[in-house]
Amino acid sequence: MRRDADTADPMAGAPLYFFLSYARLDGQDDNYLHRFVNDLRREVRARSGHPSVEGVGFLDTTNIQPGEAWSEELSDALHRCHTFVAICSPSFFASEYCGKEWQAFSDRCQDGYLPDGGRSPSLLPVIWTPLPDLPPALARLQYDHVGFGELYARRGLRYLLQLRGNHDEYQEFLVSLAERIVHLVRRSPLPPRSETPDFHRIRSAFEPADFKDDQTDLPTTRPAPGAQVPSHEVGQLSSQPNSPGRKSAIRSQPADMPQSAVDSANTPRPTDGDGKPREPGPTATAAPPPQNASWATAAQPNSGGPQRVTFVMAVASAVELSSLRNQLEYYGGRYDEWTPYHPRSRQRVCIAAQTVAARQDMSSNIVALHDGIGALLEASRDRNEIVIFIVDAWSTQLEPFHNALREYDKRNEPTTGVLIPWNLDDPETIQNSILLKHSLQRALRNNHVRQDNLRAEIHTHEEFDASLFQMLIDTQARIFRSSSSARRPDSPPRRRPFLDGP
Repeated sequence: MRRDADTADPMAGAPLYFFLSYARLDGQDDNYLHRFVNDLRREVRARSGHPSVEGVGFLDTTNIQPGEAWSEELSDALHRCHTFVAICSPSFFASEYCGKEWQAFSDRCQDGYLPDGGRSPSLLPVIWTPLPDLPPALARLQYDHVGFGELYARRGLRYLLQLRGNHDEYQEFLVSLAERIVHLVRRSPLPPRSETPDFHRIRSAFEPADFKDDQTDLPTTRPAPGAQVPSHEVGQLSSQPNSPGRKSAIRSQPADMPQSAVDSANTPRPTDGDGKPREPGPTATAAPPPQNASWATAAQPNSGGPQRVTFVMAVASAVELSSLRNQLEYYGGRYDEWTPYHPRSRQRVCIAAQTVAARQDMSSNIVALHDGIGALLEASRDRNEIVIFIVDAWSTQLEPFHNALREYDKRNEPTTGVLIPWNLDDPETIQNSILLKHSLQRALRNNHVRQDNLRAEIHTHEEFDASLFQMLIDTQARIFRSSSSARRPDSPPRRRPFLDGP
């Protein structure tokens, strides 16, 4: 039906002043992020005269599943927004989607030049939580955060929102950001892209530079279900998780199949008589293998780079821990029964780890931590395969676990990483946090000093997935860089070149 002139859409032709990019994990735990977005919309609308509070800035609230492309609404917003507000946090830089959104807008900025010949500064990073290390994509901007307030620059925007005493500092930040957005749109509006960005052809801005330079031939279509992903595709899905290697193509299971129904090869598991998927047993038993035989064979050779990961579970049984703590519902009779985020999540952490690995097209297995870990580390290093230690803080107080972790900690293996779940809903852990942290630092002293591939105090199941995802990316990147210039010790000697001449 045709509209009359007086009933025309008031939003037609109205500019989209900002696109807000954020990690889903940062918007799940509380309402701080949504409060900030609503406040920013109101401030920008008041200063711009925009006809709509909602239409002045875009925030995607859909629950995108791993591997899914952008929605039409999100693609259109990236196509025509004038500024890009990036909510920077560790989770943000571990996210494939955030990295691709950042890159899509950066590509548009290449066409946005100022009258004096400079480039449009329309990408506006907002420090949500402090970053231990400045990611390269953020460092390249050379952005002045102190201009928005000293407390914000030091503690981040989330801190300003958390405490009522920070109200004045928050308002100062909010007004300054809104004024900058309006000023940029008026001074140097970005032209829309000639075509909507294609999710599958855009690389994350958070990938290491060496992978961006070396991997130039991305497929323009997604692999068919069940197709073998080429070895050069193995690496990272997202900036990432973060994110902080190259992203691999994702194989997604059917929507109606639970994650726990997928094994490490990303294929459905057998079901029992009731149609429920049977949980697989670990690939190694809890008893120490004779002469470390299973350590040496835990990692199988491959010709396509780091495509396999072994998860070493540094976790005791409920019986072993009964002398240390009272609340034992997180543990079972074996190391592979640990559910560190009970009661919020009842999923075993070993299953969660294998699911993350499978989404990166990596095969995996689970083993228990025991003395003689060196044989596994050496075998994995020779095969350029990854070993991830998943550590229970309580178990590090038991002498066998402490000694085995100390054996690992004395080595500086570039193919390894450490993840330490930390349940904030576990009152006994919170009450004994000082003792547990001290125990962890004693067992993993060198890892705590290096801080190169250790993630401590992982508070939620979702944060664990993102942290592991990013750790696999970072470790793969190190392996690729080292293997590209190193020759295997057992490879035949190279012959000297001879020149034929008259």
